[in-house]
Amino acid sequence: FVERFRSTSTKASQAQSKQKMLDRMEDIRLPPALRSPGRIRLPKPPHCGREVIRLDNAGASYDGKTWVWRHVDLRIEKGDKFAFIGLNGTGKSTLMRVLTGHMELTEGRCHLGHKVQVGYQSQDFAETLPPDRTAQETVKAASGGRSDQDVRTLLGSFGFTGDSVEKRVEVLSGGEKVRVAFARLLANPPNLLILDEPTTHLDISARETLEDALRHYEGTLCLVSHDIEFVRHVAENVVAMTPPGITRYWGGYDYYREKVAAGEAPSEHPTAGGDSDKKIRRRERAEKRQSLSKQRRPLLARIRKAEKRLAVLEKEQEVLLEKLNPVHGNSDYATINRRLAEIHVDETAVTAEWEEASLALEAMDAE
Repeated sequence: FVERFRSTSTKASQAQSKQKMLDRMEDIRLPPALRSPGRIRLPKPPHCGREVIRLDNAGASYDGKTWVWRHVDLRIEKGDKFAFIGLNGTGKSTLMRVLTGHMELTEGRCHLGHKVQVGYQSQDFAETLPPDRTAQETVKAASGGRSDQDVRTLLGSFGFTGDSVEKRVEVLSGGEKVRVAFARLLANPPNLLILDEPTTHLDISARETLEDALRHYEGTLCLVSHDIEFVRHVAENVVAMTPPGITRYWGGYDYYREKVAAGEAPSEHPTAGGDSDKKIRRRERAEKRQSLSKQRRPLLARIRKAEKRLAVLEKEQEVLLEKLNPVHGNSDYATINRRLAEIHVDETAVTAEWEEASLALEAMDAE
């Protein structure tokens, strides 16, 4: 009994010593290189018509003989997020240049929707930034006369604060350059973003920052990227370049892979039924959210119940440990130690229950 009492008292003393050591420790400031690359907050796009862009029987050729693609019909609506995928040489960048007006169609027509403003980021964006200008000068030159304060505010939303707006482009990292390029692109906010390999010069953290921004972007997005994870997390629809034409998949990258693996054709999405199809997709997403919410509720209840139980056990343990102090005297040490042992068993079981429910919830949220 004496040995068990000494062991319990020693553990309590060690815990108090550790807490005192933690209280004496100083906060450490992370150097800039270890901090987050900053969040990109894309401004709300200006209003435009429902139909953003449409290709009718479109074809592109550089020599008038060999077709990059031909007989292409494509309709992109407000809020759509398309990824264009395919092997090199299948015409992805050519299609981007057509959609942005940088290249004329060889045949067919390209219709731009009502009040659509295009913002284009080519894959050589880093080379288009003037190296001798500062971040602020670069954005201001494209801002259409916005004040210095407005430009600083815009750069601040891309992670540039204080004196960092005065850094010259030539000394910026790849992640910083892409943020400056986006700030310049969005100085006059577009409602149609067309991005060609936007993650080429980015490290992992900068790519994740851009990925998060595009997921929350309220405008229309068309992108080309060989980064599968980036496409998987951003695109809601896929256009596969299948020369001499294209194949549309009205679902994300995983849906596209499932259809290809099964050798199945994608479900039809006729232009005339656009509104109906959008309502179906909205209803399906709402039903999925509702289903996930129902599955999350019992897990959250289990977690809260376990946390409350652990709090009660810890409080009881503190009271019992205090009673073991000899200054109180006349304590029933045997009964107290039996209860402490029972509490330890209970804490182990409740902690396991909490961990199981928490891991299940994390897996569900990740999905």
